[in-house]
Amino acid sequence: MESFDRIRMRLLRRIGKTIGPAGAAAKKTVQKALTKTMLLLVGLIFCAPILLLLTGSVMSRYELRQSLMPLMVDTEELITWTLFPRYPTFEHYFRILFITTFSSSIHEVYDWDS
Repeated sequence: MESFDRIRMRLLRRIGKTIGPAGAAAKKTVQKALTKTMLLLVGLIFCAPILLLLTGSVMSRYELRQSLMPLMVDTEELITWTLFPRYPTFEHYFRILFITTFSSSIHEVYDWDS
């Protein structure tokens, strides 16, 4: 009985003979496509936290509370996170820019009242 390596080598030689130069170009095209796909996946993995932060910043308080409740309560449930909030709101941005001390410090620095 032939070993696996011998069978594999015979098949590769046979494929190499039948494919020829056009097969080499096709192989390069497939390699490029696989490389681009892998780079895209790695990029998505690195960008996912930023995307999750942005979607969390436009979620309403109620939706955030419902999504993160398993962190606050001693349960076996997992947290849930939606890519697109059901009820998007800019309430958090409004509070930071216009209600908190951040806005008053900006007014002092730029002296907009005068």
